Amino acid sequence: MQGGRIFAYDVVQELVEQGPAYRPRCLSENQVVRILRCSMILARRMIPNMARNVIPTAIAVDFMEIGTTYSWNTFKRESGFEKLAQRNVDFGGGLERLAAAAQNDPDVFVAVDALMEIVNLLERFSGKSYADSRYKKSFRVIADHIRAATIMLGDGVKPSNTERGYVLRRLIRRAAQHAQKLEVEKDQASVSILNRCAILVIEKYKQAYPELDGEERYAEITGEIWKEEKQFGHTLENGMREFEKNRKKRIYFG
Repeated sequence: MQGGRIFAYDVVQELVEQGPAYRPRCLSENQVVRILRCSMILARRMIPNMARNVIPTAIAVDFMEIGTTYSWNTFKRESGFEKLAQRNVDFGGGLERLAAAAQNDPDVFVAVDALMEIVNLLERFSGKSYADSRYKKSFRVIADHIRAATIMLGDGVKPSNTERGYVLRRLIRRAAQHAQKLEVEKDQASVSILNRCAILVIEKYKQAYPELDGEERYAEITGEIWKEEKQFGHTLENGMREFEKNRKKRIYFG
């Protein structure tokens, strides 16, 4: 939209050989998809006194990517490329990035209220500011990871050492690690900052995700988060104790 806020930028062709997970159903495993990467969709921030004819560049800080369009149109046979029976355009866009662009704010942790409420909670209990570059990453990690972990727990996933459970365990533990950086870790489930964040997620999303609703689900989700947070704390404590013991003996590894 020239003269407005939305830009289509850069048109390139790509030959993509992806695994079955990326292959349209109309193709067999020995067929290769040829796609045309149409463009990156960029939104321009409306900055006072900004020239209306500014064109986005690779290093422009006043533009944010909100999606990328791909047209799936041909596949490759020995004789050459042929048209797909079902052609389509895929828009790889993000809902939260669109919401951020609509509010003229490139930071989804500020533009999306579900994330901003977690950030506000962390600020209140930590006494630290999200605007402080020393702590911004920790605010974002906790907000993002606890939201994902809460939804996964509501879906029936439990922390483990394999597959989905391992991903969930890593999410909770990384959030716990950053809670320590903000100095908001607690020794009781009732005052756990990660549980407080999870409660915000439940209240915000339970209408869209009914599996989060109900006292029983609430207890299960917060219980699993606290159990993982506590276990991770013990692991760190034991590791540091072992490290100090070996340091005093001047035993080094690596």
